[in-house]
Amino acid sequence: MEEMFRQAQHDEKNVLMINDDMEENKPLIQLNKVSKIYNQGALTVGLHKISLSFYQGEYVAITGSSGSGKSTLLNVLSCLDTFDDGEYFFKGESINYFNEAERAAFRNENVAFIFQDYYLIDSYTVYQNIELALLNSVEDNEERKKKVLSLIEEVGLKGFENSRGSKLSGGQKQRVSIARALAKDAPILFADEPTGNLDAETSREILELLFKLAKGKLVFIVTHSFEELEPYATRKIRLADGEVSEDEVLSSPSESENLSTKREISKKARYANLFRVGFYNIKATPKRTIFTLTSLAFLTVVFIWVFILAIGQSMPSLHKQKSILDNTNYYKYDLEITKKAISHEGKSDEELSAYYSFNEEDLASIKSVKGVSHVYPYNYILNAMMTVIVDGKEFSGYLRNASSTDVIIYRGRMPEKDNEIVITLPQSRKYTAKDWIGKVINREEFAGTGLLFSVYHEPLDYELTVCGVIVRDKDDLIITSDGFLEKAIAENPYTDNPYHDYGLVVTLDPKANINKTIKELAGKGYVVTYKYGVSGLGITSIYVLLTIIGLLGLTAIVFRITNGSIKDVEKVKSRDYNIMRTTGLDDWFIKRVYYVEMILTAVIGWLAGTILSYLVLIIYGFSITPEISFGFSLLKGYAGNISWINLIALAVNVFVTIGNANRFNRYLYKNTIKGVINNA
Repeated sequence: MEEMFRQAQHDEKNVLMINDDMEENKPLIQLNKVSKIYNQGALTVGLHKISLSFYQGEYVAITGSSGSGKSTLLNVLSCLDTFDDGEYFFKGESINYFNEAERAAFRNENVAFIFQDYYLIDSYTVYQNIELALLNSVEDNEERKKKVLSLIEEVGLKGFENSRGSKLSGGQKQRVSIARALAKDAPILFADEPTGNLDAETSREILELLFKLAKGKLVFIVTHSFEELEPYATRKIRLADGEVSEDEVLSSPSESENLSTKREISKKARYANLFRVGFYNIKATPKRTIFTLTSLAFLTVVFIWVFILAIGQSMPSLHKQKSILDNTNYYKYDLEITKKAISHEGKSDEELSAYYSFNEEDLASIKSVKGVSHVYPYNYILNAMMTVIVDGKEFSGYLRNASSTDVIIYRGRMPEKDNEIVITLPQSRKYTAKDWIGKVINREEFAGTGLLFSVYHEPLDYELTVCGVIVRDKDDLIITSDGFLEKAIAENPYTDNPYHDYGLVVTLDPKANINKTIKELAGKGYVVTYKYGVSGLGITSIYVLLTIIGLLGLTAIVFRITNGSIKDVEKVKSRDYNIMRTTGLDDWFIKRVYYVEMILTAVIGWLAGTILSYLVLIIYGFSITPEISFGFSLLKGYAGNISWINLIALAVNVFVTIGNANRFNRYLYKNTIKGVINNA
């Protein structure tokens, strides 16, 4: 009886202390007959009709044997877990019917965590781990940096700002965990066995630090060893079989702080922080990142070159050197134009000649069509065989103008002035190409040199200079400037109007939409055919689509192999991303951060692949010519073709990496923070 009387007096004293100290202070958290039941084969009671009130400034030690319900109570109080019966009030407002999103919002705004196993992101630095807790509350970068460095100094880790979490000792990790929790500036702090993995001396230092820095907050500490906490705790709660077996007030709460209001940052700052964390993640695991980026760069190169070779975009095959020297793509821009046939009945020869010949009105109409570059008499000047004599040696070939000739210059450049010309060498003599650059065709050698010069009334009043050399084993070419060819037509001595007796040859701009140009010309009443039977239309849309789909599948497969299976990604990333969820980063942020990381990875890998693709082109050009400048001429000549294919490669990279992020996010949100953290 005497013992019971003393216990009653003690309980009355505790009640009086609570009433005296908290008379004017309403509970921050109040539980009213809260129960939690687990269904794991047999019903297990985690908590049974718990009724407790907690006040700001309390330092509450929750103790009890294993399985007593300590962690369950902590999970319920922190909204990491739901409860099955009873009522939960926060600042007097019921939160009984919060859904997962609302519980997440409650945690983000009001709760900070310190775990026994620290739960730092090991690949992040000390600075980055602490900064996570401020990304959604402090917009100004300088202010955020100042606060992080201040917290690092307060927990005694000055000089370790750039040390990765994996390199820290247990005590140092727990100091980072405390700094991260305090950075969040939440009114409630939960610490689950914060000294469980530390030696006695380090445990004492950590508890002193926590007690010093967390004053004014409502602090819950779960522990097996109350003796460690006794010098600091203001209240002791012991659980047994899911019920409160002891609730003792040890001292008055510390002076409470004003509850802070969560600061909102702008949407622009939130997106900037998404990219900040995305870059952190890319830099945090350099070996894995380099491997992934290398695979994406390789896939970009493969995509570009396979696509080019598959659809025949005027790009020489890498395994056939001759294709670059013997291509006949200059034909693809030539169209033959004639008048539509009409009935000859009842018409005189003069009338028919007038109809079928082309007048100035026709020429103006044809030249006005988008995509038309130049107009020449049919088979009279353009593509006519001609000969020039250079330094006593004859060079013959089909005459072409520079703008409509799609051919690679082996040495030198295309004609830009009327007195410049390009000649052709066979492959067996290609290494003499440099000797011909700058050679002059003298006026004395004009006579008898073929059709080109016979069209002039008198020998040309200027010399021709060799400005470039092409190398071919068939269909030799002589290439002049557009102005030279037009002058040759204008000075034709055989007819005042060379267009009257022949059809026309139209050369197109290489960037022209050939189908649209032909359709417009046909709409003006002309018959349009490809002069040399080369369609130049490329491939069908279906073939392009099938090529993209095939390469998309290849990219996806290789990326999955090189980046690891989704299970590997889950294992590496899910713990880190769930830790982010405990730091105050909300679901909006977490759901997007892996997308941003993957998109950044895709873009960086694509840029590397693009540079490599162009480098391959330059090296290839150098490998088959005596000068590296040929590689750059290839780059200049085919940059347009590569560019649009390259954009498709970027889209494929982004599509594949976003798909990977989408699968990961679905997995991540199937798992609660509690499940991932407790089972990590």
